[in-house]
Amino acid sequence: MKICIEASFNCLWEEIEASVKADLSGEAADFIDEYSLLKETEKTFILICDLKSFDAFIKWIHKPNIQEVYNSMGVKLKMYSMSLMER
Repeated sequence: MKICIEASFNCLWEEIEASVKADLSGEAADFIDEYSLLKETEKTFILICDLKSFDAFIKWIHKPNIQEVYNSMGVKLKMYSMSLMER
């Protein structure tokens, strides 16, 4: 399932980029496949990824250690599902 995550943050881009990439190459690699991380503005990014398990993602994102890191960076997430539109 393809998803799009729109996020805002209150830290430096380099910090959030490093954190997201570390997450996606660590434990989250079990349920997130290929991804694209795009800096939208100085304080927002877009993450498009292929999600293998939504339930695993939700369990992981709500872990206290993940929440603590994201809260310290001021991260706010909005998640959107994506589906192919054929013509």
